[in-house]
This record gives sequence, C-alpha cells and structure tokens, in this order.
Amino acid sequence: NMIGKVVALLQPHTPIHLQCAVVRFVKAVVVSRDDYYNQHIVKQNHLQPLVDLFFANGKDKYNLVNSAIISIFDYIKKENVKGLLLYVVEAFGTQFECIGYLDTFKDLRRKYEQHKHRAANQ
Repeated sequence: NMIGKVVALLQPHTPIHLQCAVVRFVKAVVVSRDDYYNQHIVKQNHLQPLVDLFFANGKDKYNLVNSAIISIFDYIKKENVKGLLLYVVEAFGTQFECIGYLDTFKDLRRKYEQHKHRAANQ
C-alpha cells in the first residue's frame, strides 16, 4: 500500500516541496493508466487527501500545489480515464461545483454525464 503511505504525507503543515512531490507521484501513478492502480486509488479513496489539500490551500488560489492537483484532474479529463473520472465526479463533484475560475471540473462533470447517457442508451 505504498500509494496510501505516500498520500498520508499530505497535511497542511507539510512543507510545500514535499506536498508537490506527493502530488507528482500520484500523477505518475495516474498517468501509467494501470487499471490495478486506478482501481486501488478508487477503492482506497486515495484522492481524498489531494482534494482536502486543494481546499485547505484555498479554493480560489492558483498556486503551485493547487496547480499540480488540478493537472491530475485535467489529465483524467483529457485522457478520459473512465474509472477515475466516475470516481472523481461521484466522490468530489459537489465540492468542486464552487470552483469558478477554471473549467476543468465543469468539463469533468460534462464527461461524466456523457458516460452516464451512453450507458443508459446501451
């Protein structure tokens, strides 16, 4: 459970360089597109600490840590990583509705609705 141990380092009092390193590690795991790791992330709710850190940093701030976190969600959206996309919107969608300064979370919601619509039509 290495991902869980690394993600556990994400605390508001953790130095910024360590926070960024953890976020880069999580992004590397997501970019690998390994279904086993993606399922593990979903099952163990490993993105929750990133979302918590995002809001602890200030949801209206555009800083280094928040930019790194947003890049993970941007990758999930652009590459259409279905399992993670469904997980992110279902688990954190309501929290991200208040983010108005970028379209990443609105676009994630839109892709989620498209997946749901396709599944309903099959």
